[in-house]
Amino acid sequence: MPVIYPVCAHFIYFLIPGSIDDCLCTFPSVTVLLTATTMPMLEIATNVPKEKVTPDVLTTLSKMVAEMLGKSESYCMVRVVPDQLMTFGGTTEPCAVTLFCSLGKIGVEENKTYAAKLFPYLEKTLGIPTDRMYIKFKDLKTSEIGYKGTTFHEILGR
Repeated sequence: MPVIYPVCAHFIYFLIPGSIDDCLCTFPSVTVLLTATTMPMLEIATNVPKEKVTPDVLTTLSKMVAEMLGKSESYCMVRVVPDQLMTFGGTTEPCAVTLFCSLGKIGVEENKTYAAKLFPYLEKTLGIPTDRMYIKFKDLKTSEIGYKGTTFHEILGR
């Protein structure tokens, strides 16, 4: 179980080595800090070097997330954690584990659409083959995300 450290309106998960999230599959040699401050959120842990993660990659991913979900980009967060010690299939070739969270708009058919857009983009820009990456989709409850000193449950009234 991850230890949660509150920081103002944000919460930071310190994830146990070997996992990216308590609800995600186990990956060897991965220790990642994730911050969840706004919605939606795309977080990518990868062994790709940070030089490949350009500002253009980040801003393009942010626009993609907003467009795919039909949400304002002003609420989108994208975080790429490069240079991780990771293996996939027994090798250290480029690989990644991704967490894609949103308040709503996550489901069986939607996730297929998101995967169809994210996998090719990450392969093209970061050089991560589509068969060396997992994406965990998570539909969060409004009470699970803090923002501006409260939660989205209070902000949205549900």
